[in-house]
Amino acid sequence: MRASRTVRRPDPETYAAVLTKDIGGCVSQVAFSDLEIAQRAHQAKKVLGQTFDIRDVLQRDQSRAKLIFDNVDKMMASLACVGIKGQQQFPYSRTQAAFAALVEAPYTGLYTLVVNPDDELPVAKMLTEPITLPADGAYLLVGGLGGLGRSIAQLLVDHMAKTIVFINRSAPDASALAFIASLSSRATIYTFQADVSDRAALAAVLDEMARAGLRLRGAFQCAAVLDDAAFANMSYDRWMTAFAPKALGAWNLHSLLPADLDFFIMLSSSSGVIGNRGQANYASGNAFQDGLALHRTALGRPTFSLDLGLVLEAGMVARDASLLDRMRAAGFFGTRLTDVHFLVLRAMAPRGTQDPRLDLPPQTVTAVGTGGLALQARTADPFWTRAPLFAYLNTVDAPPGTTSATLTGGGGAHGGPSDLASAVRGAQSLDAAAAVLLPRVTARLAHRKGMLADEVDPGRSFAAYGIDSLDSIFLLGWISRELGAGVQTLDGLTIAELCAQVASKVRAAGAEEANAAVDGNDE
Repeated sequence: MRASRTVRRPDPETYAAVLTKDIGGCVSQVAFSDLEIAQRAHQAKKVLGQTFDIRDVLQRDQSRAKLIFDNVDKMMASLACVGIKGQQQFPYSRTQAAFAALVEAPYTGLYTLVVNPDDELPVAKMLTEPITLPADGAYLLVGGLGGLGRSIAQLLVDHMAKTIVFINRSAPDASALAFIASLSSRATIYTFQADVSDRAALAAVLDEMARAGLRLRGAFQCAAVLDDAAFANMSYDRWMTAFAPKALGAWNLHSLLPADLDFFIMLSSSSGVIGNRGQANYASGNAFQDGLALHRTALGRPTFSLDLGLVLEAGMVARDASLLDRMRAAGFFGTRLTDVHFLVLRAMAPRGTQDPRLDLPPQTVTAVGTGGLALQARTADPFWTRAPLFAYLNTVDAPPGTTSATLTGGGGAHGGPSDLASAVRGAQSLDAAAAVLLPRVTARLAHRKGMLADEVDPGRSFAAYGIDSLDSIFLLGWISRELGAGVQTLDGLTIAELCAQVASKVRAAGAEEANAAVDGNDE
């Protein structure tokens, strides 16, 4: 085979190419720029490929151009000798087959699509229909003047809702008033002040709405309050601060709202599924909403509990940067606001107006990552993966053999000591053991607080880095799982002192195990 010879202008527009085979056949092609014929020529035996700019040839030597086209005409007459089929026609119903043939043999003829009256053509089907909310209905948002509630109110108005009702525990601030004013040009807005967890107060507001002639067609429970604390340190009042708006508020709405609502949607949280540390009150309230959605669905009332994660563009984490930092450091995954809107629209859609595959179940969980995502995000401690509930999810998108221990970095095989614990036990001295432990502890602390490990001074206390009770639970839990050493508190300890204390306990436990093994052998 001889090498191809290429003649090109700086910006070629049109090329003609001819492949000549010594068996008497030929292949010809006229194509636009980036012709592949020279690259494909080497794939066939005894083939000479020549690529040239036909426009350049016409300008330089018209007689030679005429000779080329005469030769092409002659070769076109003998196409059958080399299996070229000329024009191949495909009906539109076989468009996919036409493209498959073109990919398989791009140089063996012309492929055309033709229209046949009897063809049945595949047509893309819209899985959803545009939602237009009834103009005679009012839509209630409880706790809806926060960032996420506002975005849903805007979504309702965008889908032709003409009456929006807000019930909030506090009076609207300047920002909320500005938002209400922006909606007032497109819808009638009502605002009421009441605590949804107070049944009497809620009933009074609903009576006032009825006197105003408002017909409720749909409701959103957006109310949420956080008051995080370790469960052992949580008073009843603190428990109710987060639990009441979620659980009691949802139950009061269930009891007092009309039974014929088109939909009742609760903005719940995935914390009710995974159980966030320090949020037992909040997680329990969300779990109650999940159960209530199932209960109402069994009664034939369209109800949806949307277990959301971190909604990045709105909601509590958008207002509280420190909360966002803590949640990200703990490995929680964000949810886009557009995805939340998609779920809300699917929940509002009347049954039969969308593909049944898009009908939401009573409980929809978001932002609980797969095992592969947890590994990719290098989640500091995906504690929820240790629950049997997530055993299968841990394997999704993850390398073969991935387990909860792989994801959490805790413990050795079959509950034995981890590699870190073995290294601490095998150190030559207590100081050496503490030195083994120090970089791992500082790395955990840095990851938790969104810092670099080099920024952590082992001689400073944990309090100096803003370690609160929830951070302490995280760090002490990791030490217990990884090293089997129980430490009650971080209060008053520097990082170096904690490492020395833990190293001492790990080495003492190792010595006891070794002595017990010796005693067993002596017996």
